Amino acid sequence: MVRKILVALDRTEKSQQVLDEAIAIAQATGASLTLVHAFSFFDPEYADIAYQYPNMKVPLLQDEAVMFYLEQWQKVEKASQEYLQHHAEQAQAQGIKADYIQQLGHPEQIICEIAKQRNVDLIVIGRRGRRGLSEMFLGSVSNYIMHHAPCSVLVVQTESEKIDVGEKEDQ
Repeated sequence: MVRKILVALDRTEKSQQVLDEAIAIAQATGASLTLVHAFSFFDPEYADIAYQYPNMKVPLLQDEAVMFYLEQWQKVEKASQEYLQHHAEQAQAQGIKADYIQQLGHPEQIICEIAKQRNVDLIVIGRRGRRGLSEMFLGSVSNYIMHHAPCSVLVVQTESEKIDVGEKEDQ
């Protein structure tokens, strides 16, 4: 029986569909939700110091660069916190117990660790749709989780991915 659901969100448009699926399952089973966002230095809104300061001598960081770096990091962290809080409130408005966690690191490892620590019954995740060489070289968070999670995993296929697959089958 599903009592605890971990919902992995990555702050993309696809995440709303992932959350909607998790909410539907929680409503049907009475489960609680834990929303998780693992943010990293590779997040798109994270400012790259090397880009902002191309003439900077490494490994010495100028004070201005360090301050800029910390300010940008705090902005990313705050935006992530607000994003998770908004989505937790969205679930709570539908009568579902929901909390959230944000953590720095590799998403696939963080999601599996939290699932184990919290003894969750189901992980609900989306996918970016990487295939072929892109998946081989860059990896797939959903693939890693399916093989390493301590519980069942639901990978939500977004509408755009369903259309893409259907078009390929027609050809």
